[in-house]
Amino acid sequence: YGAVAVLMAVVWRTWQAGHEATATSPVNDLAEACALIAAERNLSPREAEVLALLAEGRSRTFIMEKLVISDATVKSHTNHICQKLGVHSKQDLITLVRER
Repeated sequence: YGAVAVLMAVVWRTWQAGHEATATSPVNDLAEACALIAAERNLSPREAEVLALLAEGRSRTFIMEKLVISDATVKSHTNHICQKLGVHSKQDLITLVRER
């Protein structure tokens, strides 16, 4: 039984290592989805940055502080992004990116 247990442990670890190597993290998937959407919809580089933060569920205040821009600029970028993507809310935007 000892040899079988060791063999099972080796097989399990090998299987896990294979799956961990091929799995992508949600952060990478989210970033890739945002980059693809930004390129397809001709977002400016700054709009692409804002899109990525909005897709993470970040607040306007967080975005303002992270990118060192005014609240009005965050609102402006958010409005342009929503227009270009054809969404009407932050939740619609998040859903669009996550379904990518």
